Amino acid sequence: MPRIRQLHAQIEKRMGATMDLPDVKNPAILGYWVVQRNDRVVQFFYIERCLEICFGGADPQAMELVRRFQHEAVQIMLASKARVLHCHVPPQFTAPQQHLKETHFDATGYQHWMLGLVPTEAR
Repeated sequence: MPRIRQLHAQIEKRMGATMDLPDVKNPAILGYWVVQRNDRVVQFFYIERCLEICFGGADPQAMELVRRFQHEAVQIMLASKARVLHCHVPPQFTAPQQHLKETHFDATGYQHWMLGLVPTEAR
């Protein structure tokens, strides 16, 4: 793990930002792999179970009613053993972004990319 920490620090330096590095034994980590060259780890990657919250509709008053389900939703999230909850919001939707800031979400600055793991019609 020390070499993985070194590689992780190199990425952080290039980005100019810190990121967490989960322990390989964390239940949210589904797999951890390393690439070696001449018996030296030169790259690593892991697959992590993450959650994404998605909203549909444009009724501002309805969001107040959504809070009724908050406790149940949190229980489901905690039971999933995921470490992170994502919410991707288009840049032009400023009100939801403000709400997320107020509820302790962190803006990541990352672009959102997606790979469908099942055929489109099955999603």
